[in-house]
Amino acid sequence: MEDINGVPCDEYLGPTFSINQHDRDGDVYGEGIYLHYGYVAIRVAKTLRGFEAHIRRLKGMVEEIKENL
Repeated sequence: MEDINGVPCDEYLGPTFSINQHDRDGDVYGEGIYLHYGYVAIRVAKTLRGFEAHIRRLKGMVEEIKENL
């Protein structure tokens, strides 16, 4: 992949996602929406509504990051 949304991959590698965590038999053992960063999976929400709130929170961090970067 050359870039992600116009940002080169040497500057940003975006997450992937999964719905629920499954054991080797395919049984769900962790419900929710997970973002994967390399080998790390983080549950960020239990529902789509919660995931949308997560996105709004991340967008809300942009100005504070700009001020402190």
